[in-house]
Amino acid sequence: MSRRRKDPLRPLTDAERSELGHRSRSRTSPAASVARAVLLPAVAGGSDYQTAARSAGRRSGDAVSHLVARFHAEGRAALEPRRGGGRAPRYTDADRARILREAARPPTPEADGTATGSLALLRRVPRAAPDGLPAVSTFPIGQTLRDADSTFPRPRTWCPTGRAVRRRKAGTATVTDPDAAAKKNRSGTRTRSENRSACRCGARPRPAPSRPSPVPGHPDGRRGSRPARRPSPSATARPRS
Repeated sequence: MSRRRKDPLRPLTDAERSELGHRSRSRTSPAASVARAVLLPAVAGGSDYQTAARSAGRRSGDAVSHLVARFHAEGRAALEPRRGGGRAPRYTDADRARILREAARPPTPEADGTATGSLALLRRVPRAAPDGLPAVSTFPIGQTLRDADSTFPRPRTWCPTGRAVRRRKAGTATVTDPDAAAKKNRSGTRTRSENRSACRCGARPRPAPSRPSPVPGHPDGRRGSRPARRPSPSATARPRS
């Protein structure tokens, strides 16, 4: 007969049962999280701690008791494994949220000096901000973006053709190329003519095979062949009697 439970499991809500069922069938979640998602519904179904532990491939009923106590205190967060030691995290959730907000902001030439985002820009802006991260590097920034299922850098933001923003001693200045339209049209015309010639030919012509050059000093003037070797004196010597 099992002992009386000091802290029995409370009734599960529909949302909790749905999440536990989904987590118990997951193939990508940590094994400890999947086992806990199997243990809690088993206990809620009336099984004792030892039987619930065996149903999930565990042996200790005390561990199930600790899981139930943690579930009462933390809710569904009890499914996630706790940190197992090592170096303490340097950046908090607020710092990572700050990095994600900065990554979501499109850069502007007026404020950032460029219209193209990069990890170096994400490192420079939080370092310079009064409430930013003065020692942040590109590695934690990239790790934060990967953990948030974000890809970086984003597709390049193209500037108008013939106009560019340059830095001067007096500030930023917009430089305009007066021949930009002519260059653009000339480049497009050359590309179209090349495409038409390639379509007309159907395939790139193969280069003609190179002919071997005549060997100087050869008696019959054959190309690509070496002159016959002279017989060695040993081959023409008379046989001994």
